[in-house]
Amino acid sequence: MGIKPVFFNREMVKAILEGKKTVMRVPVKCHGYKVVGSPAWEKGWSGPDHFFEVSRLDANEEDRPKIKELRSPYRPEDILWVKEPWVKIVGEYIYAADDFAFYPSSGWKSPILMPKDAARLFLRVKTADSSQLKRMTERDALKEGIEPEYRIKIPDPALQRFANEWDRKFSKELDTYGWDADPFVWVVEFERCDKPANWPD
Repeated sequence: MGIKPVFFNREMVKAILEGKKTVMRVPVKCHGYKVVGSPAWEKGWSGPDHFFEVSRLDANEEDRPKIKELRSPYRPEDILWVKEPWVKIVGEYIYAADDFAFYPSSGWKSPILMPKDAARLFLRVKTADSSQLKRMTERDALKEGIEPEYRIKIPDPALQRFANEWDRKFSKELDTYGWDADPFVWVVEFERCDKPANWPD
């Protein structure tokens, strides 16, 4: 078991607190390579370790993909401490997800800067497996904490909203990790848990 940080924005933290977000997806990455296939996944094997076909980012037409074993960065039984937008006022931490109307939206500090002693939300990884991004369903998007929006009574499906948010997140890497690129991803299921003993030591 490891204890690792994980970053969520205000909306996703709210979804976790409300019990609506129980899954996250992160791209399968291999430094210097692009993941192009998964023989193990195609055979229906599951788990946080998989063999993938990868090709060099600078590969030419004569280069053939290699097989590499890649590991999910989040493992079953890992504890994740959530880094979220926050600020400290008069010695007390407050959080953007709690909708403090008196605090300006531009005043929140980045989750990247959040210290351990400010953490209030902890998650235990239940499962980690791989899939391709576009195999998601509307139900999968709901488990990601995304809800449909209604515009003049016309629903904007959760799955489409997820795809839009995903592309915004990876806007600088759309060719590799964008929705239309259909990358392989780690699908990590989690549940809320108590803070680890002796935290934050």
